Amino acid sequence: MNDFESLFSESHGRFLVTVKEEVADEILGKLDVPAAVIGTVSGDSLVINDSVNIPVSELKNSYHDVIEKFMA
Repeated sequence: MNDFESLFSESHGRFLVTVKEEVADEILGKLDVPAAVIGTVSGDSLVINDSVNIPVSELKNSYHDVIEKFMA
């Protein structure tokens, strides 16, 4: 599965979770499911391997403005 499939898959058995780096191993250790780190959020950008590098401000605006944008 490529990075975009991992990020946007609509499978009912797949979830994208964001956690603080210092607790990631602890959380993954408590889960009894296959899991993988596919990227990081650090500084001002979301970086997923070599495929995605998007400013957090752009993601935030997209998230908060989406309903108004499509309902207007």
